Amino acid sequence: MTASTNTDTLRQALQEPLPLQLSPLMGAGFLDGAEAGRFAIYTEPPQAPGREEVLAGLRAQLAAQGGAQASGEALDSDDWEPGQAFEMDMDSDEICGQVLFYRLILARDLDPVGYCAFEINADETGVIFVTLVESWIRASYVALGVQRGFVQQMAGAVYAVLAELDARLQAAGEHDAAFEVLLGLDEETEDNGALLHALRDTLRGWTGADAAGDAGREPLGIVAVNVSVIGAGA
Repeated sequence: MTASTNTDTLRQALQEPLPLQLSPLMGAGFLDGAEAGRFAIYTEPPQAPGREEVLAGLRAQLAAQGGAQASGEALDSDDWEPGQAFEMDMDSDEICGQVLFYRLILARDLDPVGYCAFEINADETGVIFVTLVESWIRASYVALGVQRGFVQQMAGAVYAVLAELDARLQAAGEHDAAFEVLLGLDEETEDNGALLHALRDTLRGWTGADAAGDAGREPLGIVAVNVSVIGAGA
């Protein structure tokens, strides 16, 4: 966060939970051609019905695909739970912030064939840190380019955090906010590195000087958004 941003105002803005983005992304939004209508990406909400069956199916596919780069750790719902959590609140002298945990499920004809798990950590310093935890797609579908959907869903979730904080800051009379968006990986792999760089490029396109007229997104009042990749050969 630059010196122009009021830390106390941002701390106050972080007191209400940031909403999860739960709208599905249909295949036509990230694929071309006849196959597009068979795919969708769903954002798993907390306590989603049928979740255990879906996760078990993905674990089985991951185990069957030898050499898969993802470990499957983020599919263990006991240890990695989608949802929202506060780090600190107004009564603490520590840094105040929130973490959003996302797990995206890629489906073909409603059958799960991939997933992507990531975290968004927003705090009062004006930094929004995005961590790509795991990403995996069944090998037979990778060539279709379906990973573009993960990039779009992740970018949409990050942009929604920026837009929500922007609205809260504007309502509080803070019109000079600037944010750093830092993108990182839990584990360095070639595929995840490529996905993270694609996410960087997408977010820069959505938040840059020419983004105001982009259809489907309200322009941000934030004066500056700097997007960088950390630890992935930026």
